[in-house]
Amino acid sequence: MVDIGIRDYAMPLLATRMGMRSGDIVNLSFDELDLTNDMIRITQDKTSQPLELPLLLEIKTALTDYIGM
Repeated sequence: MVDIGIRDYAMPLLATRMGMRSGDIVNLSFDELDLTNDMIRITQDKTSQPLELPLLLEIKTALTDYIGM
């Protein structure tokens, strides 16, 4: 079972610290997270443009807590 508090913490971090749009956050998948190299690689939903973002430690911790790693 997923802890809703952890999810509710991780999602706003992606928006406020990374500047990700809500649609991109909702559609974020495991294969777009490169936890080894601390990167997020997505194709933006609104523009269809590729985007590569550095995965900040605070966000990496929140995401790994959320997905149970």
